[in-house]
Amino acid sequence: MTQGIIRQVFRDHYSAYCQARRLSWRERWAAHQLQTCRTEDQGYHVLRCAAGDYEATRFNSCKHRSCPVCGSGETDKWVREQDALVLPCPYHQIVFTMPDGLHPLWLYNRAVFTNLLFQAAWESLQAFTDDPRWLGASRRRVAACRA
Repeated sequence: MTQGIIRQVFRDHYSAYCQARRLSWRERWAAHQLQTCRTEDQGYHVLRCAAGDYEATRFNSCKHRSCPVCGSGETDKWVREQDALVLPCPYHQIVFTMPDGLHPLWLYNRAVFTNLLFQAAWESLQAFTDDPRWLGASRRRVAACRA
């Protein structure tokens, strides 16, 4: 059902869309994959039962991540895997990055640079959690424990 609708949209609008815009090779490839998903252009495979009582020819799917039929299974799997990583408690994620200009230094000595990066991140977190202007989280936690 979904594939038929997608093919109809491409048949009706794709050529005009291409004339109005310059598409990258990735966009053209994705459009081709979606238009030919589960058609003879993608090839086929034959299903046979071991006893030889049944044989059916099926067209191959495009397996493109943008395809609502082929890509949705992989997307759903990825989302489930990410959900499994979420901690079962309230928390905040903090991300520390480094400027691009320091990347060669990191490549030169990853162990030392990574240790320094984590040390700087830890010191930054401590400074923010200790300062009542920002979070004051350490002081609140201590005050809550005393009460």
